[in-house]
Amino acid sequence: MAAGVLVCVGFAAGSGAVHAQTVSRPVVQAVPTSSALDDALMQLARNPRSPDALIQAGMAALDIGDTDAAVGFFSRAQEVAPSDPRAKAGMGAAFVLNENPYDALLMFDEADRAGGASDFLARERGLAWDLVGDNLQAQKFYRQALGRANDDEVSRRLAFSLAVSGDRKGADKVLSPLLGKGDSAAWRTRAFIEAISGNMDEAQKIAERSLPGKAGEQIVPYLRYMPRLTAAQQVAAATFGHFPRTADIGQDDPRIAKYAKDALERRAVQAADSTLIPSGEPLGRELSKREQRALARKAEAEKKKRDAEAAVFAAVAEKERLRKQAAAKVSTAASSAPPPVPRPSLAVATGGAMPASNSALANVRAAQATGELPPKDELPPVAPQTALPPIAPPADARLVRAAATAGASQIASFGGGEPVAAPTPGPSPLTQAPEPALPPVPAPVHTSVADAFSGFAVAPARAPVASGAVDITRIKPRIEQPPAPKVAPELPAKVEKKPAPPAYPSRNWVQVATGRDTNALKWDWRRINRTVPDLVKGKKPYIAGWGQTNRMVTGPFDSGKAAQEFVTALKEKGIDSFLFTSAEGEKVEPLPTVK
Repeated sequence: MAAGVLVCVGFAAGSGAVHAQTVSRPVVQAVPTSSALDDALMQLARNPRSPDALIQAGMAALDIGDTDAAVGFFSRAQEVAPSDPRAKAGMGAAFVLNENPYDALLMFDEADRAGGASDFLARERGLAWDLVGDNLQAQKFYRQALGRANDDEVSRRLAFSLAVSGDRKGADKVLSPLLGKGDSAAWRTRAFIEAISGNMDEAQKIAERSLPGKAGEQIVPYLRYMPRLTAAQQVAAATFGHFPRTADIGQDDPRIAKYAKDALERRAVQAADSTLIPSGEPLGRELSKREQRALARKAEAEKKKRDAEAAVFAAVAEKERLRKQAAAKVSTAASSAPPPVPRPSLAVATGGAMPASNSALANVRAAQATGELPPKDELPPVAPQTALPPIAPPADARLVRAAATAGASQIASFGGGEPVAAPTPGPSPLTQAPEPALPPVPAPVHTSVADAFSGFAVAPARAPVASGAVDITRIKPRIEQPPAPKVAPELPAKVEKKPAPPAYPSRNWVQVATGRDTNALKWDWRRINRTVPDLVKGKKPYIAGWGQTNRMVTGPFDSGKAAQEFVTALKEKGIDSFLFTSAEGEKVEPLPTVK
């Protein structure tokens, strides 16, 4: 199925998988796309090995949606400071935004082992858990992120996660403040919530009202698939606008099974821990009534919280069970129609009993009336017959057989003595061919000589031909030959035109500088040419768009390995650069001359 056309929860992640690569520190100009990135790039210009500046640059790249640049900054930060948990968590966030929650969760776990705070980048961590179907774990991190600062994006994700897990009231409670202030993204989230709840009419109205142009009409067919998706697929569709293929609808990625098992074990442990409540008289001093009331309120609040979590988990389990049951019914209905099979009928043989019982005949008639076939073990076995060459019986034998068949078509005997009407053959009868009867051997007859030659007669005399008559039998009629068929002229074979190569194919480059001013980039290239003339001999500068600024690259190189070797060679000469792979269709043009 084609990908969806709507991104519900705030932003769309960059496409393509994140490839970890060894990247040298970037050469930058002070032409940033945001104030945060401006500060980070200024710090990197002064100290290219500053972990704080690299992490700040990676975070700024995430904010503007450039996950490739973020991966480069975080990779460099891990090289400089391998034990810094912020770099690992940043890599995890970049993986999430590239729709790879599996590697993202591994990076977040490494950040925890390195001593990182669990609430750092908690909103991306919550999304990773949502994308593997563990909504309760995702909601935990969403609430941690909201505890640090109010974030409309996190609120929309939390509301949708609650709806997916079956807590519709909780979802409406979280989303209502955003709807009240006219947040258009919140209304799009509401459309998806109505869709997964089965309220398609309401979802369609909201989508058509909140989306511009014809986008609402285009998204409605995809909304109808939402109830059939798994929890992980619903989150991916609402967050990134990507719907699964038709064959994968309702089928999770096999890698999600591990996280589903861990989630069940985690819920079981929580349920077991909730039963370990002390009983009996407490030891120590007697508590005052105020302290007792406070403890009672705390215990009641904890009980309500556990009950709510248990209810949510039960709702998730029930929803998953109903979804699998509905999918099983659909597959059963699609395969329940049997292939057309000719309905058997029984033929009555002359002078013998039917080769089947009365119950078998009743089953066959019932099958003909209802269109259903009885099981194979209820049909009588049919003995194989050996085909014999047809032998024409004498006339008297054929007359006797025709009379016997006419009588048997009215009444048949089944061994019990009761007359039973012979069954009428169906439209496609499966009849048992009767064995061909051998003709009786005639007795020897004595024939006289006169009788033996009684069949011979003298041929009639040929009539004399009259004078002047024409014997037409001697005239050979003229037979006109049919005209020769016309042969169509051979057409030249069509030459298939090869598709033209793309104007901007995907290629490997080495980025040596960035900046908005192309004139300044031209001077940067001249400086590099003066510094390492042997390395850049024969190479030309190119520019590629990068947000609100430009990349200055050189190449292209035959492979990523060749480009990385060039990066290493430049680094040995004191020039910083890193590998850049342009996407297919991305413009990479020669650097214009200075005006």
